[in-house]
Amino acid sequence: MIASILTLQIFATPNYQSFENKTGSIVEEINITYVLKNATYITSMVGDKNGIIAYVRDLNTNKQIDNSRYIYIDYNGNVTECKFFDDLSSDYFKYPSVFCEGIARIKKGNKQGYINEKYEWIANLDYYSISNFSNGYGAVKKVNGKSYLLNINGEVCMEADDFYYNGSDTNYSGTAFQNGYAAYSKNEEFFYLDENLNSTKIMLDDEFNFNDGKFMFNGGTLAYMYPEIVDGNYTHKQIYCVFGHDGKEKYRYIVDLPELEPVNSYDYINILANGNVVFETPDDFNDNFCKSKVSLVTNNGEVLAENREFDRYDGMNFVSIGDKVCYVGNFYDSHLKKLDSISLKGEYFDTNDGSVVGGLEIIENKELNEITINKLVIVRDVKTEIAPNIKLVDPDKVNLKQNIPKNIMVFINKKQLNFDVPPITENDRTLVPMRAIFEALGAEVEWENETQTATATKDEITVSVTIDSNRMLKNGEEIKLDVPARLVGDSRTLVPLRAISEAFGCRVEWDEKLQRVDIYTN
Repeated sequence: MIASILTLQIFATPNYQSFENKTGSIVEEINITYVLKNATYITSMVGDKNGIIAYVRDLNTNKQIDNSRYIYIDYNGNVTECKFFDDLSSDYFKYPSVFCEGIARIKKGNKQGYINEKYEWIANLDYYSISNFSNGYGAVKKVNGKSYLLNINGEVCMEADDFYYNGSDTNYSGTAFQNGYAAYSKNEEFFYLDENLNSTKIMLDDEFNFNDGKFMFNGGTLAYMYPEIVDGNYTHKQIYCVFGHDGKEKYRYIVDLPELEPVNSYDYINILANGNVVFETPDDFNDNFCKSKVSLVTNNGEVLAENREFDRYDGMNFVSIGDKVCYVGNFYDSHLKKLDSISLKGEYFDTNDGSVVGGLEIIENKELNEITINKLVIVRDVKTEIAPNIKLVDPDKVNLKQNIPKNIMVFINKKQLNFDVPPITENDRTLVPMRAIFEALGAEVEWENETQTATATKDEITVSVTIDSNRMLKNGEEIKLDVPARLVGDSRTLVPLRAISEAFGCRVEWDEKLQRVDIYTN
């Protein structure tokens, strides 16, 4: 990763004075003059209060070296290039990561974890989806598993099935808490969560269809969409419900769809970063250039505006800047009355958290295969604070081999087992010393050194595992293992705990918060 800090100027020009007065905004011009080598064009720009991320493509690249990369631009004008490795199978640090509240997301392949500013791991690379930190918490999820809320020490504060936030399935992740609230599901129930970790259950009617419906959350507002079904048939009506922070439905919006329109698309709702909700219904579903009815509604169900002056899809591209609405340089008040407009030259971008919108002015030199980033112009609300000094992760300081000791506890029928070699985890599976677990389960064990195979027998069950084999035998029948048995240290054999225990008919339970395995033999 190569960082460049440049001399720059930040100033509000007189040309913006009228716009600032009418919109209650601040306009800043940031001169940069940074040259990107091996660059054809810039695309996929996204950002937040810390800065913006853009993807730089090089269409002239050969098959051996890919010069495409991400860049990070903060609002002081610093540019950081984050290049792909020559080994294109590597996914390590090709995406910039910022310390948020002193914690940064680290991604390696399809696994993610957290480090603090001392580059100490607070959460191992055990998760496939994690949020940025906000309000002292980060949300994480394991593959086909539970979700957890972690504090800045990496401690599990609560467990859920899912947390809802923008970017939960993308490289650029949002935050679980937005405007003081998070949203999560557990055991097919849905909740708001406030900053003190108090939950409020969402009150749902029996008519809600969880198979075809979808929850959406942004800006501290939770909404639900589902297609109406009567007598087992779709009626071609989409029903959208907005829930207040007391858990009650505050507003309902119904879209009557033509028969050929998909009933489970979500093209008619846009939850803004300030928590207000935009609904849009086109006058003619078959005409992409028609006008639309656009409604703006608060979290409490207050209808702020209904407007038919916007073109189709405009409302779905609205973003909020403070309490205002912005659409490609056009600013509107909360009643969708136009305040003023600003010309944002170059590559337009907006931000997931509603902090700024802006334009990145660039100069392309196709002959030299270069792009010069000339200027960054941003617009923010007068009440919005952007981060003046951000800190990016330095990949050279990250030790991927440094993991947090799990200190996993194993209990059989509520009695703790003590091992001379501590349990380890691999691909979310716990491995424990072979002889200790077999004997604790009451099985007799034999070791065949030539084949590196352990065989355990109890009553009428015989189980065999072989080092580094992803197959286990139970009474001669093959069982596929997620993780094979391993040799560690001074030739100690560790075996997958759950697979072995379940092969002998035991029930196994895992407590993520306590890092505890409970095995019940009956």
